[in-house]
Amino acid sequence: MLKYFLRQWWRVVFLLAGLVLQVWAILELPTYMADIINRGIVGGDTGMVWEIGRRMLLVAGVGGVGMVLAGYFSSKISALISAAMREDIFKKVLAFSVTNIDAFSTASLITRTTNDVMQISNSLVMLLRMSAQAPLMAVGAIFKAFETAPDMTWIMALSVTLLLIIIISAMLIALPKFKVMQTALDRLNLIARENLTGLRVIRAFNAERREEKRFDSANQHFAGIGFFAAAVMSTAFPLVQLVMSLTTLGIVWFGAHQIADLNLEIGNMMAFLQYAMQVIISFMFLAIAFVILPRAMVSWKRIKEVLKTTPTPITHRRSLSCVAEACGVNCFERISEKQEGEVPSPRAEATHEGGGSQAVLEMRDISYRYGEAEEHAVQNISFELNAGEKLAILGGTGSGKTTVVNLIAGFLDACHGEIILRGRLGLIPQKNLLFKGTVRENLKLGAKISDQDLEAAIQDACADDFLTDKGLGTAVSQNGSNFSGGQRQRLCVARALAIKPDLLIFDDSFSALDLKTDAKLRANLARHYKQAAQVIVAQRISTIKNADKIMVLDAGKVVGFGTHAELLNGNKIYQEIAHSQMSEAEYNTEVQAAKGGK
Repeated sequence: MLKYFLRQWWRVVFLLAGLVLQVWAILELPTYMADIINRGIVGGDTGMVWEIGRRMLLVAGVGGVGMVLAGYFSSKISALISAAMREDIFKKVLAFSVTNIDAFSTASLITRTTNDVMQISNSLVMLLRMSAQAPLMAVGAIFKAFETAPDMTWIMALSVTLLLIIIISAMLIALPKFKVMQTALDRLNLIARENLTGLRVIRAFNAERREEKRFDSANQHFAGIGFFAAAVMSTAFPLVQLVMSLTTLGIVWFGAHQIADLNLEIGNMMAFLQYAMQVIISFMFLAIAFVILPRAMVSWKRIKEVLKTTPTPITHRRSLSCVAEACGVNCFERISEKQEGEVPSPRAEATHEGGGSQAVLEMRDISYRYGEAEEHAVQNISFELNAGEKLAILGGTGSGKTTVVNLIAGFLDACHGEIILRGRLGLIPQKNLLFKGTVRENLKLGAKISDQDLEAAIQDACADDFLTDKGLGTAVSQNGSNFSGGQRQRLCVARALAIKPDLLIFDDSFSALDLKTDAKLRANLARHYKQAAQVIVAQRISTIKNADKIMVLDAGKVVGFGTHAELLNGNKIYQEIAHSQMSEAEYNTEVQAAKGGK
């Protein structure tokens, strides 16, 4: 937190200056009031009353200036610090791996970025003033009260002791509840987010009542915690008011006896009463601060957890040509002469035949296990993929296909083995995500790519037939909801092609395309991106049988590796998959063709 204040140091100086002026004015006014009563009213000197009154106006004016300065700079500092926090959290989360995000949960990260920062922002506005003003006011008022009526300072000491007991007790009871409250808010946000993202599923299965009960349970739990914490703090304030009333009564009672004994002047008693009230008000400010501070402390602790988290090393970044180990070692190393941000023409690459023999992708004895799972999701995966080669990954549900893709893309880090990626990676995931904006913004994503290259990528992805007359300026709604599933899929393919990848990963990326569009897109890839290596995850053998290499996965292990003909001749699992997807006649034809090509 200190680093955020250091960035605003000159504003903090002006804030403190404003608070000093404000406190000085408040402490001076009772002294002037005592002089008016003792020397002006009691002494019958009207001129003195006017003279002191003018001084009081001047002091009040200075205090007003200080109040304006303190209010402006406290709000400014709070706004700038909260903005800096949100920016730091957002940048940190962008650097997180999937493992980091799962550790916090998406709902919790949203809460920390929004609600927790808002709690700190709202708290800072008040705390910046109270945390400095209240101690200054209390100390100054105590000294002034001692100068005015030293014989009655014991009343003030007793009041301060009672106030401290009340405030500390309330804080000790309420502080743990504020931490639980933020955790309950995470739960509430999680349920709300699940309902918003899964609304179609909920309605399809008539599960509205069930979700209403889930949300109501979480909502009541959150409300109950908030009620308890508020009840504790609201009980403290009447007790503070009681102390204030008893203090006033004690000062008037004992002050009257002092006046009767000619040991105290009326003006001094009135001034002492005001100083006592200022001390009590200062402690009330501290009480309010202690109401706000616990929740702000909880929010800051949650934010700090995000900021202090070291992102799990990401094995590959699409914009880099690098070699990276997958076991937590940062070893990014340039091995290509391409400079970051420079993108050669895809059509130029298509005509280039001398790509060299060095593998674009190598996986060496890769194993990965999710969280605390006992079994590996994938185990001992090894292969090489050269420029222009196609690798198809085939397997049943849960066989580890997506895990392999996530490892290659750098979303997961292997617990054993090494991944080497040379060149640019273009990924078309299963879920086609588009951002609100334009087609141009979605395809570029901040990269330096010319409109000409974007249009070439759109044509190669067969995405040019549904765009409006605005072309690249065509609007994209949130999540691409103004496009069909197949259109979103083609735009995501165009986005991957636009960066001129050396390696393309298609994670079941043609599922929403009709056969004609599918065939045309594959022909464009073969014609214009023949030097790009491809990893294709698919369910249908018909779509991958022409691949150079086919890897068959079962329970996370490689149970077959070779061409379509080789696997159809000698791999039982591949034969079973093929037989289940073809008619008997088609299967026999494929087997005969495979034997003939052996």
